Amino acid sequence: EEKNQLVIGYDEKARAAVAAAHPGAKLRFVSFSGAAFLRNGTLTLPAAGDYSTTGQYLFVTVNSSGQAAVVASQGADAIGVLSDKPAAAGRAARVVIGGVTKVMAGDTITADDKLTTGADGRAEVAASGDHVVGHALTGGSDGEVISMVLGVSNHILA
Repeated sequence: EEKNQLVIGYDEKARAAVAAAHPGAKLRFVSFSGAAFLRNGTLTLPAAGDYSTTGQYLFVTVNSSGQAAVVASQGADAIGVLSDKPAAAGRAARVVIGGVTKVMAGDTITADDKLTTGADGRAEVAASGDHVVGHALTGGSDGEVISMVLGVSNHILA
């Protein structure tokens, strides 16, 4: 699990200056032809259940009690992706609500596919009538963790 990461938007000229200013830091620089990356938005909600073995990287919604609950409907809307493993109902659940995040694939996904929620909270390729909750950055098969951009185009696919 990746912790305490800082993603910095930079241009190629600034790379050396950032590295020189932080000589003890382990920095990883990736260039995507000028693409800008935004910091992930996260929030913390009480968990609706024990997600210690089944919830990490699944889409969640807010239930009527104000808790983060794994989405249970295919093609539904979601507020974000559960990024940790709360071990009991009521424990703090960290939810990524925007930006780049990991998500569990529920079927075969290709980079740039429009994604929706599966009935088990996993990511699936959006079809007509589904809520599009983001776009795949990487591809993968059922059960694999992939990267996605969450919340870039939340709409219902025609």
